[in-house]
Amino acid sequence: MADVREEKRMNPALRVLITLLVLLLGAAAVVLLLFRVDELMINGNRRVTSEEIQSLIHYDECHGNSLMLWLMNREVDVSSNDLLQSVEVRLEDPRTVNVRVEEQLLVGGVQNGSKYVYFNENGLILLETEAADDKLPLMEGLTVEGAEFGDYIKAADEDMLEDMLEIALILEESEVQAEKIGLAEDGRYMLTMGNVRVQLGRNIYMSEKISELKGLLPELEGLSGVLHLEEYDATKDSIIFRKDS
Repeated sequence: MADVREEKRMNPALRVLITLLVLLLGAAAVVLLLFRVDELMINGNRRVTSEEIQSLIHYDECHGNSLMLWLMNREVDVSSNDLLQSVEVRLEDPRTVNVRVEEQLLVGGVQNGSKYVYFNENGLILLETEAADDKLPLMEGLTVEGAEFGDYIKAADEDMLEDMLEIALILEESEVQAEKIGLAEDGRYMLTMGNVRVQLGRNIYMSEKISELKGLLPELEGLSGVLHLEEYDATKDSIIFRKDS
């Protein structure tokens, strides 16, 4: 008589579980193999280093996995760095991650003892350094009464401070770089740009004056003297440049 063996059938629930496990392992393998960071692009940062940005978005903890990096940074908390406005992580494709950085806007600074403090257009101090930033104008002629980090700068002449902040903001927005915002002998406003001193006069038509200045920059290169814009009236006749003797 033939030996008849009863075929053992796999439990349906166990079969489903194994199938799901295989699918999950397959999906995990795809994620690990496909979503790899070949290119990490960090742009928009000027004062905050790329290494600091990588630490902020926990780049090392993602082990080079682009999908994990994106999922961990759907909303990036920038409160730990006063110079940052926002950080956005975008997954351009499975192997390319784009990190867009927006820093706080700094418009100018003052020397405070042996240090330099820099602030935004509202006078909020966001940076304190031992060396001057040559890309931001220093304000001179102000009697500073308070320059604590994280606080608003205070000056004896608040109107003058407000005017200088406005001028600094216009310079920043116009992409015109000056070394100093100060006062001329007549007590009105003046810019120092290398060997050129720009007389701005009173705080009227300041946007127009600086716009005119921007257009004249190529002609001023290499010169030494005083550019008079204090009587600016939208005509070339009102613009005078006097070379140093």
